[in-house]
Amino acid sequence: MSDPWLKVWAADMRGDPELALLGLAGQALLMHAWDIARDESTTYGELRRADGAPYTPQTFTVVVPGADLRTVRSWWTAILSQGYAEQTSDGAIFFPKLEQRQRGSAGAIRQARYRSRNDRRQRDAQRHDPRHRVTPSVTHNETAEARSQSITSANADVVELDARRGDVNKVWQEYASRHPRARLTTPRRGLIRRRLKDYPVDVLIAAIKGNHLDSHCNGDNPRGQTYHDLELILRDAAHVERYSGLVGAEPTETELERACRWWVANADRGEEDLRGVWGDDIAEQVLDQVGA
Repeated sequence: MSDPWLKVWAADMRGDPELALLGLAGQALLMHAWDIARDESTTYGELRRADGAPYTPQTFTVVVPGADLRTVRSWWTAILSQGYAEQTSDGAIFFPKLEQRQRGSAGAIRQARYRSRNDRRQRDAQRHDPRHRVTPSVTHNETAEARSQSITSANADVVELDARRGDVNKVWQEYASRHPRARLTTPRRGLIRRRLKDYPVDVLIAAIKGNHLDSHCNGDNPRGQTYHDLELILRDAAHVERYSGLVGAEPTETELERACRWWVANADRGEEDLRGVWGDDIAEQVLDQVGA
């Protein structure tokens, strides 16, 4: 038998608080995107063309009947910023929920097969022995109770998902405020999520701040390089605890003092290196105080 085909019911949309926030137009675009990622993409769950190239808002608009570029661009930004989708390293849109629905569909089909075989065996037994009483696999009340429990569990999962997404965004916003050109890639989102399993969000934010307060990471090292990669800050427990412990410590010297000390210690470096490490403003003050 072929893989379970994707079913998208209107009731699913109404019952999903996340998808409901996209609006009717956004849900329609999402169904088209899921269909492409399910049946046409070279990589399951990713929005790619038949040649493997990622879809862009422009190329996606072309394949969706009645779509306009302005609406698609707005929807594109919304599903990424609100966590409905993620972006791979080469820019392709990836839908984690599509995999969840696929796994759910496969599980439902396996359960239906089991119940069907059980009912068939009981009917066969009844034909051979009229006294045999057929007991349905699942009663109406049991089905309603199971559905109620499923909805309650789904709502709890949504609340937990919203909390985790909010914490990830808080950590990323702290980092992005210092590195405006940085992007929240799928590996970075996963790294933040893993650290949030061990530390509260405040500790991770403190680790980012502490890294940017550390003189060694700010360039006061033999190479004169800065070390502010998120992958370094959240690499493991030792790095998180080391950097978060620097927040609140009284600074022993100003940035200008550190730059002057670095300039004296690196006498073989040129003015271009000084400006590259400390910036033009600090470099001018260093040259005024220490000289070339």
